[in-house]
Amino acid sequence: MEEQQGQPWKPVVLVLVFWALSAANVYFCWCYPGSSLLASASHISSLLMCVLLSFVLAVPTIPKSRKPFMQAIWYTILGGMLPAAVSVSLLQWRHGELPEPMLDYFENVALFLVAFVLLALWVGGVDTVGTWGLQPLAEAGIVSWAPVAYLQSTILWIVTLYNLTHIVGSVDASVQQDLPLSLQVIYYVIVALWLSSLIRVLCTRPGQPKDFQGSDEQPAQNGQNWLFCIFCQSQKPPRCRHCAKCGACVLRMDHHCPWLRQCIGFGNYKYFVMFITYSAVALLFKAVTLLLFSIKAFQTEITFCTKLWLVCTEILVIALGGTMVAFSGFHLFLSSKGMTTIEFLTRHEKSEKKISFDQGVLGNLQASLGRIPLFWLLPACPPSGDGRNFPYTVIPQELESKKDQSAESRSLALAAPPTKSSLKENLNQRNSKTSDIRAPSQPCLQSTAEPTCLEQQQDGCVAADGFGEDRVEDGPA
Repeated sequence: MEEQQGQPWKPVVLVLVFWALSAANVYFCWCYPGSSLLASASHISSLLMCVLLSFVLAVPTIPKSRKPFMQAIWYTILGGMLPAAVSVSLLQWRHGELPEPMLDYFENVALFLVAFVLLALWVGGVDTVGTWGLQPLAEAGIVSWAPVAYLQSTILWIVTLYNLTHIVGSVDASVQQDLPLSLQVIYYVIVALWLSSLIRVLCTRPGQPKDFQGSDEQPAQNGQNWLFCIFCQSQKPPRCRHCAKCGACVLRMDHHCPWLRQCIGFGNYKYFVMFITYSAVALLFKAVTLLLFSIKAFQTEITFCTKLWLVCTEILVIALGGTMVAFSGFHLFLSSKGMTTIEFLTRHEKSEKKISFDQGVLGNLQASLGRIPLFWLLPACPPSGDGRNFPYTVIPQELESKKDQSAESRSLALAAPPTKSSLKENLNQRNSKTSDIRAPSQPCLQSTAEPTCLEQQQDGCVAADGFGEDRVEDGPA
């Protein structure tokens, strides 16, 4: 970082590359008036590529920005908006009134640049508000509701523009009204499943060990030791973790979700998976139908503000939909493997014995989504059990080490005979790897000074494993 701060020529060079590409696109559109749309696409794609390079090559801003979204806005303004404004001023000063293709070119460029800046500001809001939601609920107070309000306002904006497009913009019908009857029925079914999943995950508790205190029901003795939580002063069943945000132990804790303001555990995990899955389906449906609607609307006479709302919402829906697809795919993968997010992030940690809760793909999905596969896609019929006992197998550490040694020996057998210096280097790398098992995650973007909300969430999940554990009990009292 100090080396980058001592080399301010890097961002200057990158901005000059922006200006050169912008000048080339303007010259191309001026020489070939019929290719204004192609020139606009080239201008926007070259800007996005250069912004991406600023992250990949860790090129900071001047002054150095503390967040990735500020870096994206900085390069968008200096490398996209400013050269476009200078080009318009110079062409008007030199040639007077601009021809229609050039006006279309600059309008398209301005439209997408403003939409990109607004998207970057929305991402910055997500990161800031999400960080507020990672504070302990007892200390955060009303601030802990900020992520929930931010999520609901985003959903409200998308739903409003999708169903009331003719009121928000200068079009005759909304996107929803423009759909055929069959697609409208599909749309309302998806929305009903999504809304019911959201209500179920918000109204269902994840489950805590204290829910069983004072009851005569005793869990089955499966031979696995129980731990003791020094904060809750109670025993912790297997896969139970103490959440520092909620201040309570959670049965089969997966993670703490600041956007729902509660933990995701045994009681509400299925509803959470259904919520993010139907969110992905609904957003993909809206992304495709909104894109087709926007293409038809752009061929008519609509105002610049209407175009801006359509483009901003389309970009937001695509970005949010892609995130939900990746997130839902990750949790469906975890469900098929019989793992939680905490167990996945801490799977490489060294311990005396490793415990696997894998019951096969079908058994794992039944443990997460319910016993009856016919109801897996419905926000109903949660998995059976009480969240305190799970079938498991113990994998001795010796077996794990033998697997690692056999894999290493196979790779060495295929490679060239090692030298003494290479063996010493491999030993040093192995020692450094084992010493940093529980090290906090490093920032994904080297040009940022502060960890993002996603990185703080990952560190919180890793820290929740073993948080508050004091001693091992032989079994439930």
